[in-house]
Amino acid sequence: MRTTFGNSKERVIETVQDDLDPPEMHISDRTLVRKALADFTRRTADFPDYLLLHEGLGAGCNQVLTHDRKAARHPAFSLLKH
Repeated sequence: MRTTFGNSKERVIETVQDDLDPPEMHISDRTLVRKALADFTRRTADFPDYLLLHEGLGAGCNQVLTHDRKAARHPAFSLLKH
C-alpha cells in the first residue's frame, strides 16, 4: 500500500483505523485486521504482509512463507531462499 500508492506508514495506519470504525463498513474479520495493523505499527514490513500472516495463522499454519526480508523478521514468517 505504501509503495503502490505512495502513502506514508502513518497514513496507512490512519486509513485502516478509520475503516475499522464504521459499522456499515463490511470487513470479514476485524480481529484479523487489528492484529495485522498492530504488527504493521510495530514492525517494518508492509500491511498486506501482516494481513497474509494473520490469515495463515488463523487458518492453523505455524509458519507463513515469504520472499520479503522485512516480513521475515517476524518470528511466524519463514524466508524462502532462492
